Amino acid sequence: MTGDTDFFMVGGNSLGAVRLMRRLKAELGVSVRLRDFLLAPTPDGLRALVEKAGAE
Repeated sequence: MTGDTDFFMVGGNSLGAVRLMRRLKAELGVSVRLRDFLLAPTPDGLRALVEKAGAE
């Protein structure tokens, strides 16, 4: 998977996205809005959201 691979194009779904958001909160203490992830569903997009939320 590359940084521009779309989560949903490789089989991800909304339930998986919710699980990912919960895991980010549990492991990094970062709250990323699901809506924002839906607009940027790539590893690069997610990294930007996490950085914006204050995690390293």
